[in-house]
Amino acid sequence: MELEEIKNNLDKKEYEYFLELSNILELPLYFIGSIARNDYIKGKSDFDIEIFSENVISTKIKIDHLFKKTDNKFIFFRIDNIPFSGYKYNLKNEEKSIRMDFTLYKKECQPILLYHRNIEKNLPFYISIVLFILKYLHYYLYIINNHNYSYLKKKIWYLFNPNKTNSITIQNNEVYQKYYENENIKTYLIKPTKDI
Repeated sequence: MELEEIKNNLDKKEYEYFLELSNILELPLYFIGSIARNDYIKGKSDFDIEIFSENVISTKIKIDHLFKKTDNKFIFFRIDNIPFSGYKYNLKNEEKSIRMDFTLYKKECQPILLYHRNIEKNLPFYISIVLFILKYLHYYLYIINNHNYSYLKKKIWYLFNPNKTNSITIQNNEVYQKYYENENIKTYLIKPTKDI
């Protein structure tokens, strides 16, 4: 979902911040995860954001400079046996109390990924209820710590969501290079580098 579609779930400072961020990057922000579903808890849930760039390296440099950090995870996953890759950041704006999981992809990935994100946001009702209960126990009753909360949330998502996509963090180049060399799927993958 684009910024204007979730505007009603944001307060003024959040909306203005994301609008400014989009303008700086010169790219639209696409919001996925709980903010695009019905298990978002205002002031507690973080923001899951995806962007798609025709020049990934240039956009990556902008992000690194803007947030004064260069650490990111290189993720790899498949949808319908088509492999995708991207750079994932865990970002914070302490001044505005905004936390983001921010993922950068090639522009070519946009149609397929947004199509599947639209499917994923329509969770079965029972999953939404379970997620909301889990979040309530974590955010309000403090019964579940951060580690267990993350673990249980992932388990619920991957076990019960029929529209799930799995991702892994790339630790080396070998497996990734095998997929990149296939001309049929090359367009969805960021060119491998020695530091992957």
